[in-house]
Amino acid sequence: MIKIRYDEIPDDLPECIACIGFFDSLHKGHQQLISRCLFEAETNGLIPALICFDKDPLEIITGQPQPHILSNQERIAHIHALGIEMILMFEFDKKLMNVDHLHFISDYLEKMHLRKLICGFDFRFGYQGKGDKDTLKRYGSFETIVIPEIDYYHKKISSTRIKQEINRGNLRLAERLLGYRYYLDVEVLKSEKTGENRLLVAKCPDALKVMPPDGVYADQLQVKDGLFRILSHENVREGQRIKVEP
Repeated sequence: MIKIRYDEIPDDLPECIACIGFFDSLHKGHQQLISRCLFEAETNGLIPALICFDKDPLEIITGQPQPHILSNQERIAHIHALGIEMILMFEFDKKLMNVDHLHFISDYLEKMHLRKLICGFDFRFGYQGKGDKDTLKRYGSFETIVIPEIDYYHKKISSTRIKQEINRGNLRLAERLLGYRYYLDVEVLKSEKTGENRLLVAKCPDALKVMPPDGVYADQLQVKDGLFRILSHENVREGQRIKVEP
């Protein structure tokens, strides 16, 4: 992964084909952008890259931390697992937030050696989101490919929608929109033998992770007051971190 600070674009970036967006949850809509990027890169014999931001722009705009589906570390792992070879991650701050949309093209994107850029139909960028897909097509020296809306039952797939479904406990629907099992990385607080199984009491150290409500899920997991009670055959110990799929 290459982190990019304000006004600091590395000079030695290889020529590439990239998709661009926040990619906060890597849901099925995001996966369409990545799939097209991989196809174009393979067809043209270039590196498949992804341009994203290190934090939710709403954190800078509102000054408030934003709940997330994937942490940055989880996002990076997912992106690489999908086949992207190079991640170009902007450090999103107030300076970048206030960059004029045309300057974002000339001072950033044009310096990234892009042959083609893939974006979603509703991608916005630059100060007050004044830049869009048409701006890229008109002013970019690279070819811009736009991916149309990806919906599920006639409603757009979005991270906001997925967060709402997780908060409501509709995890099966959330996972259909994500295209993978929702999970939490948790720390085991207590482990007790219960017959042939082991009862785990665990917590999620990531305070901003989107959490399902209290309840029982798939007869294997009970959530109450932010703690998880899990029936598991795994050999675990207190202090261990494990992956939980509600």
